Amino acid sequence: MNAPLAIAATGEILRYIIEDTLRETAQPLGFTPPPVTIGPPPKSGMEEPSVNLFLCQAVPNASLRNAPGFQRGSLGNRPGEPPLLLDLSYLVSGHGSGVGRDIGLGAAIEALQETPSPPAPLIRTALAGFSGHPDPMYRALSAENLIAGFESLTIKSQPLGIDSTAGLWIAARAPFCPSAFYVVTLAFQDIDAQAGPGAPVVPTPSPP
Repeated sequence: MNAPLAIAATGEILRYIIEDTLRETAQPLGFTPPPVTIGPPPKSGMEEPSVNLFLCQAVPNASLRNAPGFQRGSLGNRPGEPPLLLDLSYLVSGHGSGVGRDIGLGAAIEALQETPSPPAPLIRTALAGFSGHPDPMYRALSAENLIAGFESLTIKSQPLGIDSTAGLWIAARAPFCPSAFYVVTLAFQDIDAQAGPGAPVVPTPSPP
């Protein structure tokens, strides 16, 4: 079963996209790119710049679930084994002091804007690198069936009003930092969830 890993894998794909843009930005200018973290925003002030990805919400995508193309997986699975279709809401924030915070957030926004639908080779590169990770949970993200299960990822900016943004930071119990909000639509087909056995083969009687 690879579907339970799909949300964690999606976060790591987003991290890879942002880190790649940060490296491309920092290298010609001669500075060290800020790290990209995943989890709740830091609850205390930080001096060193960083970018943080915080998964705020995961809800089923009802419109895709009713679409004919997603009622049966690309592998022809039974309707009782539909693909995992989710809308994942991420708060992307810049932390630290000085211009490094804003450079980090700017690079993150550019990265996600320039990669609205990560292609299969990018997804593979982002996850295959975990094959040598010492933590078995991270190593699991490099599994071939998990990588191949991503049917699509769609990244969209979701502007929030002041009240909604403030509500997120209050709920996170973290000091306010500049941020952007994104909804990532995930369509994942669990390759291990193959269709059940077909009708039994009835042997053809031998002719008399």
